[in-house]
Amino acid sequence: MDETLERRLRALLDKDEIREQLMLYCRGADRRDAALISAVYHPDASVDHGLFRCRGDEAAAQVIAHAPLAGMHMVGNLSVDLEGDVAYSESYNLVFSASAPDGRQFTYLRGSRYVDRWERRDGSWRIAFRVSVTELGRYDEVVETGPPAWPDVRGPRSESRATLFGVEAPDDPVYRVRDAAWRAERAVA
Repeated sequence: MDETLERRLRALLDKDEIREQLMLYCRGADRRDAALISAVYHPDASVDHGLFRCRGDEAAAQVIAHAPLAGMHMVGNLSVDLEGDVAYSESYNLVFSASAPDGRQFTYLRGSRYVDRWERRDGSWRIAFRVSVTELGRYDEVVETGPPAWPDVRGPRSESRATLFGVEAPDDPVYRVRDAAWRAERAVA
């Protein structure tokens, strides 16, 4: 393989690993999975999420402590600039969160960017510095949660609850789908 092609292939693989790490962070945050969150940061990383600032080895506990009742990240634009074993990325995010201050239900929509400095250490890319930049945010009061068949509750599906809601790790379907017994319980005959 010629040197130019090999260099371009290495860059694609590096960018893909960084993208995958961002996706795993989002899953970790949404599912409150401390292991996934921790795996994305170098222990000595500097993390500034606005609501909290901490080191990488404290990030999982802080993300989980500040987690909403429920949430979902959507990652959009992603740019990654490689400089050897250092990379810089900017990822655009929409985060939908549920909250219930004073017993009233709200959905919070946050448009933000993760601005990250990555370092490849021991062959793996991890975040060495992160700042989360909020671009917009709004709270909308929930006036309806869906058709009557969609109860406004969370947890495992049952005979009386047809909708399967997301839950924390390790009980969420994204973790359970690897379990043959779990799949068998839900299989259509």
